[in-house]
Amino acid sequence: MDSLTADLKKLREKCEHYEGDIKLHKRMIEKTNQPQSYMIAEVERSEKELHFAQKKIKSLEQEVKKMKADNEHLRVTKNGLNDDL
Repeated sequence: MDSLTADLKKLREKCEHYEGDIKLHKRMIEKTNQPQSYMIAEVERSEKELHFAQKKIKSLEQEVKKMKADNEHLRVTKNGLNDDL
């Protein structure tokens, strides 16, 4: 009977120890999961910045095309005026 009681006591201690380990591991998992949410938020923010930059690039490219067309038009006008003189 005493050996069974001793074994039961040891098993309870092991169980308590394992429960403590489980709690510790759960806390560690929660802490490691938090940076993932920060990383996801950072990726989303970077994607928004990239999208904005791509829009800006497209608008600047359109401005460059417009300026080139205006420049070509002015060049043709200048050449026409030079020919008239």
